[in-house]
Amino acid sequence: MLIRRRRKSGPKTTDARFWSNQYPDLINRVELPKSSQVWVSDITYLTTKEGFAFLALITEVNSRKIIGYQVSDSMETSQLCLPALQMALIQTARVRSEHVIHHSDRGRQYLDKKYTRLLKAYGINISMTQTGDPRDNAIAERVNGILKHEYLIKPMKSIQHAKNSVEKAIKLYNTKRPHTTLNNKTPQEIFENHFKSPIFELTKNT
Repeated sequence: MLIRRRRKSGPKTTDARFWSNQYPDLINRVELPKSSQVWVSDITYLTTKEGFAFLALITEVNSRKIIGYQVSDSMETSQLCLPALQMALIQTARVRSEHVIHHSDRGRQYLDKKYTRLLKAYGINISMTQTGDPRDNAIAERVNGILKHEYLIKPMKSIQHAKNSVEKAIKLYNTKRPHTTLNNKTPQEIFENHFKSPIFELTKNT
């Protein structure tokens, strides 16, 4: 007897139809300079009574700190991923090294000319997974999972409710949640210690 596999419910957040090997995977195939900063990016979705809300995240790998995010009812680059990137650039202005790598999957938002143009304008190296295997962007996937399964588990009434919930969740994640991989310290503690930077809190995107 053949058993049909159940399809995952929910919207598809990665569309790699426009991929043509434009950017290499700098994370898995290259020995990185010691001064490197790696940012990993991903998109996930949340369910509300008004429909799906999409969440774009950018996480600094060394500390696991979320440095940029945006919630939107649209998956368009200008409304979702671009504001998250702009937030990350503002929040790390004092601590960015000369060798920053932005790593993502091959979604069309990360291939968008406005997005790649902004990365290049700041001298940020673009890295992308070469397959559809989530393990190639494992840290980003892990952060998504923590937010959704530990902090964002209650039903949400609206897109605005989702925005408010995400803001609170990220603040708790960054400043209150210890990680075993960080010697039971929080992302903010590691970030502050590593970059010798005063604590900052993420501000909302409008």
